[in-house]
Amino acid sequence: MYILINITSDVIDIVQTLDEAKKLSEQTGFPFIKITEPAAMLAQKLGNLRDSDRFFVKRDFEYGLITLDNEIRDNSVFATFKFRVETLSRIWDKINLDILEDEGDILVYKYMEAADPIWRIYTVNSESAAVIFNAKVDEIEIEHKPMFFTSTTPLFLNVIEFLYVPGDEFYAFSLSITNNSEIRMILGFSVNEDGTIDTNRGTMYEGSAEYNLYLAAKHFIESFYALRQCEKTPIVINNPQERKNASRGLKMTKGVSAYHISLSKRYKAIRRSYEENFDKSNKTLTLVSVSGFVRTQHYGEGNKLTKKIWVDGFTRDQWVRNGLTYVSINT
Repeated sequence: MYILINITSDVIDIVQTLDEAKKLSEQTGFPFIKITEPAAMLAQKLGNLRDSDRFFVKRDFEYGLITLDNEIRDNSVFATFKFRVETLSRIWDKINLDILEDEGDILVYKYMEAADPIWRIYTVNSESAAVIFNAKVDEIEIEHKPMFFTSTTPLFLNVIEFLYVPGDEFYAFSLSITNNSEIRMILGFSVNEDGTIDTNRGTMYEGSAEYNLYLAAKHFIESFYALRQCEKTPIVINNPQERKNASRGLKMTKGVSAYHISLSKRYKAIRRSYEENFDKSNKTLTLVSVSGFVRTQHYGEGNKLTKKIWVDGFTRDQWVRNGLTYVSINT
């Protein structure tokens, strides 16, 4: 069996033979991968390869193979965007776009050229990525600076890494086929003034997987900037080397600068307080989670000044007579 997927690992179709897969791939432009029957059944049920950790992609087949194997695996990827930035930074003065042939190197070069001389890499853990992506944000002015976010698990959808270059409104993505995949897809595109996006497959419009990917990345960037400016922000941005340099009176002028984003101690304590809420009778308190959000607050004389504040997520209680149930809250 063979599965056709789009760039965000949504199921386009599942067919029985290689000839069918090749024909459909030529007609639609979507890639195909061999898949076992149990994996195909789960993929059909979910509609994508993102929403389960049971999928695994094997390399040792001509077209790859998606299985539900639970064997011990190494899903590390060698040529990540982060690795490319770190490598190219060492020879930056000796390279230019004309000598690069690898598509991933070309995408990364565009970011590095815009960000030169300091390449800031934000490594985001899974908890903080979820808070950033799910935060509700009103309109906000963002700094028009190149951005690079990376993680070992999806930041959102199936995005493991992405780069953003303002001005050209350019985005580049490193995407996992499955959550356990050691194989990555890469994609780069620019956003046109009319909101359409240009990829190597042509112009993509509202409703396409690529367009939805652009909207998700745009929201992630806006949420990150909003949370960084908020009072009582739920995220902490840490750069040990920058702090060490500051203590010595030094300031970085070029090179790779690594930042780590995690949840604040205050917000983690709030999350813990949401868990295991029940009484001693034969009723369970089920908590329905509401995402946190950013609010613009007026202050000062005549309320003429404004600032961003973070409003913690809250819960709505619902009692259910089902005995004890462990309730995990995701905000």
